[in-house]
Amino acid sequence: MSENNFIIETKDLWKSYRKGEDKIEVLKGIDFAMERGGRALILGPSGSGKTTFLNILGTIDLPDKGEIYINSTKIDTLSDNSLSKLRNEQIGFVFQFYNLIPEMTALENCMVPLLIKGLSVRIAREKAEYYLEKVGLGERMNYLPKDLSGGEEQRVAIARAMVTEPVLILADEPTGNLDRENEDRVMDTFISLQEEKGGSLLVVSHNQRLKERFKIVYYLDNGKLKRE
Repeated sequence: MSENNFIIETKDLWKSYRKGEDKIEVLKGIDFAMERGGRALILGPSGSGKTTFLNILGTIDLPDKGEIYINSTKIDTLSDNSLSKLRNEQIGFVFQFYNLIPEMTALENCMVPLLIKGLSVRIAREKAEYYLEKVGLGERMNYLPKDLSGGEEQRVAIARAMVTEPVLILADEPTGNLDRENEDRVMDTFISLQEEKGGSLLVVSHNQRLKERFKIVYYLDNGKLKRE
């Protein structure tokens, strides 16, 4: 394991899919690096490969070729168990459509990653309550997802991603389904938690308005990533 100041680094990353007889190149030799404790935004139109890129960085998907380092660990050398451990302990993922478990309350959804990690129910509950309070849902932590607004569901998803205090937070269109007021609230929550707790934040979105919140902005289009 080589130490450097990057929380994520990719080298010559390629990804394609088959569509019938056609081979569609989604990512074309992407080189990317993000410093520890940094905050970056990747913009691009729908279908540009933003979610594919984020899923690969989050170890949910695999590239066709190329190297990926997370926290200085080359992830393609890891066993499935080691990869699952890295994902659970070091990466917080916020999905576009929240991915909350519908039968579980907001509190229970936030406890799940900690229970998987092996923490006791008592400690998992205390930490989940703390983060739900942080995102302004202290009064609604015992509600099921169906009884929450879209903005509240997204804030539960943020609390769940932050509860393990990961070194890397990945967010896929975190404001994509929200009105302007909830968009502002969600991004305020995200950035304040990231600044308070440390860690690195990478957001992918088609929402140009988010640019004002990030000093580092990239564009992904036609399989190529370019810095603004």
